[in-house]
Amino acid sequence: KMLPVVDRNAIATLIRQHPEEFVSVVTPADYYNSVVANDRHMQEEVDAAYGMANTRVGPVQFQGGVRWERTVTESREVNPRSAAAVKAAGYPVDATGRATTFAGVDYQFLSQPRTTRRGTYDYFFPSVSAKYNILPNLTAQAGYSYTISRPPLTALSGSWVINDTTQVISAPNPALKPELSNNSMARIAYYFEPVGQRS
Repeated sequence: KMLPVVDRNAIATLIRQHPEEFVSVVTPADYYNSVVANDRHMQEEVDAAYGMANTRVGPVQFQGGVRWERTVTESREVNPRSAAAVKAAGYPVDATGRATTFAGVDYQFLSQPRTTRRGTYDYFFPSVSAKYNILPNLTAQAGYSYTISRPPLTALSGSWVINDTTQVISAPNPALKPELSNNSMARIAYYFEPVGQRS
């Protein structure tokens, strides 16, 4: 015996025709998180070029390269109204200045066009390494690289939070620059026969 299958089209029709028979469990806070806090419009484009060369000087093998990257970000952010403006329009707000009704959330966060902000940066990333065979199964290696760590998208895009009480504005920053680091390494590696190594 097959279990009955729910007709989703019939449920949708019933909701449209008799909305009074259904109770929504979504709160204004849920609505805010869904349509404002977690709704991000972010585009990141990275163009890159790379060149590498190898050479040997006596017993030492050298490898060097340089990579160029240009990053362009664009964010479309909610342009919220202040808590004072929301209260003046007749909507209640909580202690943080956020509207506490569905209509209030719409008015505070969605009634104005989104703001578009852009950011751009470019860097060169050189790297070089050297390898010297001390013995057939014993090598020494050293290297240097300049690397990048981009900020997370949550820091680049999102909604503004304006707290009139503390006079603090929390906002994403699409022009946020990356973290850059100089890295160096050196090691001696011994290779065991037939497989394995210790360094």
